[in-house]
Parts: sequence; C-alpha cells; structure tokens
Amino acid sequence: METQETTLEVSPPRLIQALKEGFNTVANHIGLIILPVVLDIFIWLGPRLRLENLLTPIVEQMTKTLSTVNTADMQAMITSATEAWNILLEQLNLTSSLSTFPIGLPSLMKGIATNQSPLGSPTMIEMPSFASTVLTFLGFVILGIILGGIYLSAISRRTAPEPAALDISKTAIQVINGFVLTIILIIILFVLSIPIFFMVSIVALFSPALSQIALLGVSFVLLWLLVPLLFSPHGIFAYQLSAPRAILTSIRLVRAFLPGVGMFLLTVILLAQGLDILWQAAPGTSWLTLVGITGHAFIYTAILAASFIYYRQGLAWIQNNISQYKKSINI
Repeated sequence: METQETTLEVSPPRLIQALKEGFNTVANHIGLIILPVVLDIFIWLGPRLRLENLLTPIVEQMTKTLSTVNTADMQAMITSATEAWNILLEQLNLTSSLSTFPIGLPSLMKGIATNQSPLGSPTMIEMPSFASTVLTFLGFVILGIILGGIYLSAISRRTAPEPAALDISKTAIQVINGFVLTIILIIILFVLSIPIFFMVSIVALFSPALSQIALLGVSFVLLWLLVPLLFSPHGIFAYQLSAPRAILTSIRLVRAFLPGVGMFLLTVILLAQGLDILWQAAPGTSWLTLVGITGHAFIYTAILAASFIYYRQGLAWIQNNISQYKKSINI
C-alpha cells in the first residue's frame, strides 16, 4: 500500500520577505503616507498649544517642597529634574497628542523640540485652564485614534492577499475596537506599573542614584511583559477581531514565533530609530524638514505594512499546522 508524505503548504513568516513586501506595498500605493505627512505638517507649521503658564507654578512649588530634604544626592536630583521640567514645559505642544499609540499615526515632529518654522515663529496659545486642557487633550486623542484606525485599516487592506475596497461600516467597527483595545492596554500598563514603581520608590528612599538603575531595569522587564501584545491591533484590522480576541491571538502568535518576533521587533526598531536621526537632521526652520517628514512617513508605513504581512503569514502557518495535525490523527 502506497503512502504519501504530508508536506506543509505554508511556510513560516520570514523577516526579510515581510519587509520587502511591506516596502513594495507602500511604494506601489504611496497614498498610504498622506495622513502621517499631513499630521506632521500640522504639528510643525500649525499653532502651538502650550501649558507653561499652567504647570510652571506647580513645578516651582514641588521644587520648594523637595528642597527641604538636605542630602547631596537629593539636591542634585532636584536640580536636574527642575531643569528637565523647564525644558519640557518650554517645548511642550498639546497638538502632539494627535499622534496616539498603539492605534494612531506615526509622527516625526512630535519628537522634535522646536518653536520655529520656515514661516517664522508659530502662533503660541497658552491653555487657559486645566479643564480646557483635559478636554482638548481628550478631543485630540479621540481624533488621533479615529485617524489612526482609518490609516491602519488602509494598510491592512493593501497588504491583504486579495486587497479589498473601503468598507465604511467595517472601518467604523475596527475604530471602535481600537478604542476598546487602547483602554484595555492602558489598564494593563497601569496594573503592571504599580508594583514596579512602588519597588523603585522604596529603592529611592535609600539611594536616589541606585533608583535610576532600578528604574532602567524594571523598564526592560515591563517591555518584555508587553511584547506578547505587539500584534494586538493587527487582529482588529486584519481579521475584524474584537479587542480581547485580538490580544489573545497576538499572545498566541508571539509564543509560537518568539525568537523570530524578537528579531523582527529589534530590526524594525533599529531601522526606524536609526533613520529618525537622518530625518531630524534638518533644522525646524528649513523646508528640508519636509523631506524628513516624507521619509519618516514612508519608512514607518512600510514597517507597519510588513508587520501586517508577517502577522498574516504567522497565523496562516499556525492554522496550517493545526489542520495537518488533525489530518494525521484521523488517519
């Protein structure tokens, strides 16, 4: 009796292949980068919504309170923290909150501290109250998630094996699940952060210098705990999964391809962050910044496209293995 060997018809996801297909997808559909480019231009050339007048008195009062601790290490830390807060308040722009995470548009300009543009000094608007600040921030975050949902939906449709046309109802459901996913991830991050920063605070009581090392260490631990959630948005926009199912599917995929996923994550971080140095080279007063904005949008969109391709190939490989196993035990 002749037997036939069962062979896998689907190969596991491959890093280089996914990146190549991702870059080709964006090069062939350059319109995918429009939204992040428009957002960066708005942050760059638009008005600055500042919080300096609101937060400066709080920082000054906090500095005075902490200055009562008369230790050399504490005084040095207070001085450094005060200088950092002053720089942050001077450069803080509330419009940067339009770039949200994990559902949102990538932005180059939100990471560039500049109050100048080729058009001269931008309009500076000091927020009048904490209530208006909170409402404006929440409005920007909601708008950012909506724009990010539209953006990720477009990338998902272009990277699908059979690209589909825009379906407004499906996109709306995806955006709603994007909101739910964002809330769930914030809760998870908050729950994980409480014990971690509690331990750092205890270490700081004995040695402020040692607390910096402890904070760096626990940050790596927190990042490691969050890696399995890396592909959560992909389930929503690739397969219309609910937020909880998307999280569980992401954990399942990362567990199946942990070394490969780690290499994928490391590669895209090095690629994106390395090129960000190039995109940020031009001063904020030069129109060459437009080149950086366009290049940044292209690279990040291509990386997201590659991640969708990697995600689909990984799930297809897992499903194929499951079906092959079921066939083998039924023989």
